[in-house]
Amino acid sequence: MKLLRIRVFTFIALLMPSMVAYSCPVCFQSGGEERWAFYVTTAFLTLLPISMVGGIVLWLRKRSLQLEEETAE
Repeated sequence: MKLLRIRVFTFIALLMPSMVAYSCPVCFQSGGEERWAFYVTTAFLTLLPISMVGGIVLWLRKRSLQLEEETAE
C-alpha cells in the first residue's frame, strides 16, 4: 500500500509542473513585432554550440600541426 502511495505521489508531482508552466507571450504571438526576438534567439542558440565545436576543432588542428612541426625539427 505504501508503494502505491509513493507511485501516485510521484505521478502527481511529475504532472504538476506541466500544469503550471506557461511560455512567454512573445514566443507564440502571431505576427507581432516581437516575433523577431524568437527567431534571433533560435538562431543564436543553434549557431553558438556549432561555432564552439568548430572553434575547438580548428584549435586542435592548429595545435596538432604545431606539434608535428616541433617533432620534425
